[in-house]
This record gives sequence, C-alpha cells and structure tokens, in this order.
Amino acid sequence: MHDLDAPALLKKAMGLGLDDAICQVMEETIQMVRFSNNEITAAKEFTTVKARFFAAKGKKKMQFTLENLETLEEDLVQSVKLLERMQESRDYYGIAHGPFSYGSRSCDSRIKDVDAPDLASQAIEAATAERVAGVLSTVHRK
Repeated sequence: MHDLDAPALLKKAMGLGLDDAICQVMEETIQMVRFSNNEITAAKEFTTVKARFFAAKGKKKMQFTLENLETLEEDLVQSVKLLERMQESRDYYGIAHGPFSYGSRSCDSRIKDVDAPDLASQAIEAATAERVAGVLSTVHRK
C-alpha cells in the first residue's frame, strides 16, 4: 500500500491559506496486455499512487493531481501558488456542507484478482476471426 494520508495532506493544504480543499488519495493497479496476430506481444502490470485535490481561495478554484511522491509537498505548495493566477469563478460559493447520503456503488470485485494475460489468451482462443489484435486493460482503484 502507500503511505499517503489524505487527512494529513488536507491539513497541509489548508495550512497554505486555502479556504476550501478536498483531498482524495488513490492507489491504482493497472494491467495492460497487447496482442497481435493471435499472440500476446506485451504484458505489464504497475501500481500508481496519487493525491487528487480540489482547492479554493475566495472565488478562485482549481483541481490538480500530484503523483510524484518524492516531491509531493513541494508540488503541493507550487500548485496552491498557481491558484493566485486563476480567474475568479462567478458561480463558486464554497463546498456544500453535509451530512449527505449516497446510494451504494458496486463494481466487479473480481477485477482486482483477474489474470489479464490469461483473459487475453481466452479472448484470442474464442475469436472466430482468422487473426485478432487488440489491447486488454484492467484497472483496480482504491
């Protein structure tokens, strides 16, 4: 897993003089399989961790994503400084206050455990065309 803490990042962001901020830390595991002429030609899996922000000061607002964990705090400071250059939004009145109620969201939980190369092989075998090519990608996001 990652060592990013959304509440701690939010506290740092608010300490830079923001009026409103939202921080969402996401970890994505991505599998990509490329196949051509009925054969798998490349397969890779990688994991990324990123912090997505919404930031506002007065009527100025912006969204940004920070992905370089080594320079995250410096990048956060620089991103907030960019907010000063933004135009004011005529229709921003702050973040709505809750509590809110949301319906449940579901996804296919088997995606995180799928073997993408095996799935691509099954697709190649099931194809009725003489030759097949394509890319299979899976994304599991936490």
